[in-house]
Amino acid sequence: MSYKRTVPTVYAVVFPDLHILKVGYSGGQRWRNFVARGAEVLELIEFDDTEEAHAFEGSTHQYLRSRLGPGFRSANDAEPHLGIGGGGWGETYLVPHGINPRQVLAEMSVAK
Repeated sequence: MSYKRTVPTVYAVVFPDLHILKVGYSGGQRWRNFVARGAEVLELIEFDDTEEAHAFEGSTHQYLRSRLGPGFRSANDAEPHLGIGGGGWGETYLVPHGINPRQVLAEMSVAK
């Protein structure tokens, strides 16, 4: 499935029933694939250039990896939620029950 090209965007979506947060980069509204599979959009952060977006995405993953465990064990486990091949499964994080994923993102903003 492909979507209209957009400005460089870092997205955060959550699969609420799984308590899994997915963060990634897209220049083509990739988050819509996840929404079609049950995710909810938490944040869409647009950037002027790809390099700036990738740098932000990298620091976001670094922060999340230091605080949360992996969302999926493998691409196979992720495939029903992320699509064919489970691409991006390593960019998912398990949010503990009782913690709101928006809270995790807000704490990240304060920590930076």
